[in-house]
Amino acid sequence: MPKIHYSTAAVSYAGPIPLVPSTQSTQSPPPLKRKRKTQGSTEGDDGLPILGDDEISNEDYRCGGPGLVRYPVVKQDLDNDHPLQAVFITQLKGSMVKILQKWGVDFSTITLGRQAHDNGRLNPDVDTITVHATKHALDDSWFNACKEIRRHFVQKEQSHLCIEIIDKTAFCNTLLYAITVSDSFARTWKVLRPLVLDVLGDTDWTVLSTMTRDTMNEPDPTTILVVVREESTHDWTAVREAIVDILDLHKLGHVAVEIRRGSIEPYGQKPSLRGLRDWDMFAHPGGSIGVHGSDQASSTFGGFLELQLPSGEWKLYGVASYSGIMTGKADDMWDKHGIRPDDIRNDLYLDHPSLGDHISSIKQYRHELSVNAGRESYIALEKRILEGACLSRSDMYSFDCAQQRITDLRLFTAKGRSLYNRTQLLLGKVYAASGHRRSPESRLLDWALIDVMSDRLSPNEIPQLNVTGEAQNSIYVSSSVYVEGVAYPQYDIFICKTGRSGFTDGEMGKLLEADVQNWFQDSHGDWKSVKGTAYQIFSAVSEFGSPGDSGSFVTYVTGAFIGLLIGGVSDVGVGLFMRASDLFEDIKLITGAQDIRIPEEF
Repeated sequence: MPKIHYSTAAVSYAGPIPLVPSTQSTQSPPPLKRKRKTQGSTEGDDGLPILGDDEISNEDYRCGGPGLVRYPVVKQDLDNDHPLQAVFITQLKGSMVKILQKWGVDFSTITLGRQAHDNGRLNPDVDTITVHATKHALDDSWFNACKEIRRHFVQKEQSHLCIEIIDKTAFCNTLLYAITVSDSFARTWKVLRPLVLDVLGDTDWTVLSTMTRDTMNEPDPTTILVVVREESTHDWTAVREAIVDILDLHKLGHVAVEIRRGSIEPYGQKPSLRGLRDWDMFAHPGGSIGVHGSDQASSTFGGFLELQLPSGEWKLYGVASYSGIMTGKADDMWDKHGIRPDDIRNDLYLDHPSLGDHISSIKQYRHELSVNAGRESYIALEKRILEGACLSRSDMYSFDCAQQRITDLRLFTAKGRSLYNRTQLLLGKVYAASGHRRSPESRLLDWALIDVMSDRLSPNEIPQLNVTGEAQNSIYVSSSVYVEGVAYPQYDIFICKTGRSGFTDGEMGKLLEADVQNWFQDSHGDWKSVKGTAYQIFSAVSEFGSPGDSGSFVTYVTGAFIGLLIGGVSDVGVGLFMRASDLFEDIKLITGAQDIRIPEEF
């Protein structure tokens, strides 16, 4: 069955009932209704939105196709001498303007570029002509314009081109906040949760959570969020209405319902460009790892734990995510029962960094080297120096900076190649792992221990203020350079992680846990699932984690270890983790370890 392409993560939505406006009239105002949407398009009075067709996708403030790339997108300008540039100017743009004017599209600019989804998995690169416009009415004018423009593309033998018309409203970020202690909904959710879970039943949902959602153009209602699988074809509108009925029955008109596509699975990670930090003999928290010799996927090396083995000996082991290291593999026995230390079938070895990230980093540095060394300004300055010309102070400074960058890039590339040539990517063998299981308290388990080679051991360093990048440094108050001690998850305390994608932080709300249904394929290719709960972290400024971050240590900003990141929800900003105590108890169960601790500085 061919994979269905969805141009938006939005599936179905029912907003809060609007507040009744104050009025002097003695007549009763008509009852206010929830605003409902399907696939990003507002439903009319008859309950039917303008959804487009198999070729053109239509949302309230975005329309286009075929293969319209889902937001958030990464855009790349085409070179001026690219063949499409001439076609765009001479054969397409003028006719497009006439078509847009015919259908009353209020546009400002028309641009040509290449687009891909931000995580590199949902769409390939698509050559797209984007029309920036203002939407004045939720009608079918943009859809009709796109259909006619597509016919024009086909007539000009440019059928591969995608047309997109977009309003700036579509770019508005939806901010995400945890339910606070003072919010009465925190208590109400205990009653609603089993009712909503009963509605979801055995359908292909992935996460059930509650939060406050805020956009620039709308109020910020408390929202019940249901995340469903990418491939789902279930009737989610009916599910939405069933949840709305529950809310109305409990007189919760201020609460919204949102259903979106997404997955917590760590598959399809795009290559990282952070390879330089991983080109080191010592394994470190947040580093890239992958199956030995495979460039298919990467996840995160969390850090080190120290186990007291049944013999009484204390030994260090690296920590990662089972789902992360099993990407592209399937073993029914391991999935169901985990990997025991004495499993003779275990032949899993891991690289650090992963081969995919290693190759990607070398390619990136080579590309940057070519660009920097080939700049006309640099070549011209170099020529003048060779000719004995006297350069101004500013020109000399520019030349020195460019030359230093070129030198650094050559060293980076040479270092990476030398490590690979000496096969120093090998980190060690998987010692034990959780499989796809849950704890006695029905919390999801997702961990793997690595018997790391002795010459690659290192302390559990955590980032300092000068390397946290986009982190909120004002609340980052770690008193140590190492992970120290173990703590329990608590609400209203800032939390951080150092993963393959870098450093991020967030916070937990009053409702500490989300319901999760983790999907994976068995050895026959059939989809299976494990239902449980996971602790949730909210990040209002960005996603807490990115694809490939599974396995990251989750800590308080003070450095205390509270758990292991097992995934997150793309385009929403929620991170999901298993707490340290569940991790330790399950490791003891699988390995027979007597005790577990965070290793001291060494």
